[in-house]
Amino acid sequence: MRYLLILGLFFLLSCKNNQSITGKYESKKFNSIQNKSNSLRKVAYTTGSSLKINNDSSYEMINCGNIMKGNWKVVQDTLFLFCKSNEYRSDSLNAYGFNGKQLKCYDKPDFFIINGDELCQVFKEKQNGYSIYKCLIKRE
Repeated sequence: MRYLLILGLFFLLSCKNNQSITGKYESKKFNSIQNKSNSLRKVAYTTGSSLKINNDSSYEMINCGNIMKGNWKVVQDTLFLFCKSNEYRSDSLNAYGFNGKQLKCYDKPDFFIINGDELCQVFKEKQNGYSIYKCLIKRE
């Protein structure tokens, strides 16, 4: 009986972890002092991104130029996004592509480190001397 109780508690905690990750996330915003500090540290953050994580394990990420949809999975402190579709936000680009090329999903999943209500990833490391991060804050 004790083992069933422990197993049930473990199951509930596992579900709670996935439930708490669902919601809408948006790019982290910085004030002018924080921006100056980031610049001095050679750190840059992407802006204009939103991520909606649904209860049914689906997601939608919108960036400045494209919309990605797929499924998500949490493993320990990491959120993995498995892309199923990647489209331009512009209808004309979807019809004709950019320089004749259409967007594709990557072979490997995108991932974020979960830190409370914040999701972060190293987007590009050391581009022009800067490390570029994508950090999203839970808004809903």
